[in-house]
Amino acid sequence: MAAVNVYHTSVTTENLSRNDILQWINTALDANFNKIEGLCTGAAYCQFMEMMFPGSLQIKRVKFNAKLEHENIQNFKILQNAFRAIRIEKIVPVEKLVKGKFQDNFEFVQWFKKFFDANYTDAQDYDPVAARDGQPLGGDTKATGPGAGGSSGIRAPPAPRVPVTRPPAAAPQPSKPVTTTKPVQQQPPKTTSVIHRPTIPANHSSTINNHHQGTNNNENLRLQQEIDNLQEIIQQHAAQI
Repeated sequence: MAAVNVYHTSVTTENLSRNDILQWINTALDANFNKIEGLCTGAAYCQFMEMMFPGSLQIKRVKFNAKLEHENIQNFKILQNAFRAIRIEKIVPVEKLVKGKFQDNFEFVQWFKKFFDANYTDAQDYDPVAARDGQPLGGDTKATGPGAGGSSGIRAPPAPRVPVTRPPAAAPQPSKPVTTTKPVQQQPPKTTSVIHRPTIPANHSSTINNHHQGTNNNENLRLQQEIDNLQEIIQQHAAQI
C-alpha cells in the first residue's frame, strides 16, 4: 500500500482559513473542534488515516479523549507508524504539535488537508462515530504536563482575595458564684404496729340470746316440777287425815 506524497510551502500553496479547516474536519469526522489548537491530540489525523487507508493503523488504540501530553504523543506515534506503513516521507513535528500552539498546528493541518485531497477517494461509506465507538472528538482540550501551554503563554492574574471581617469578640460574662447544696437526708418511714382484733360474726349475739332463753326454760320446768311434787305430797297428807 503506497500513498501520494505531497510537498508544499506557504509560498507555493494557497492555504485555507482556520474556519474552513475546522468546518472540513468537523463535517468529515462528525467532530466538535472550535480551535486549531485542539488538533494537538493527534486523534483527528489518526481517524483520517483510517478513513483514507483502512487497516493502516489500529483505531482502537487511539485515545480520542486525550487530555495529557503523553497521551497526545502516543497518538502521534500511531500516526507516524501509519505514515511509514504507506511510505509517507512527511516528518511529523510531534514535540511542537503536542504543546497546543496555534501556528505549529495550523501549518501541519494545512499540509494534511492537501495530503487528504490527493489520496482520498470516496469509494465507500465511512461512519466516523461508529469507527471510534461513539466517543466524542473535539472539545479543544489542551495538553497538560511539563512544557504544555497555550498559544499566548499568558497566565491569568490570580483572583483578588476578599478580606474576611470577623465580628468583635464578645465580652466575657461575669462568673456566677457557685452555690453548693447539701443533699437532704431522707428519714426512714415510721412503722406503726397494727393490732388485729378477732372479728365477731354477726349471728353471735343471737346465739347467746338463744342460749339464755334455753336456760330460763329449763329453770321454769324444774320449778314447775317441784311445785307439782309439793301439791302431790299435800294431797296425800290430806287424804290420810
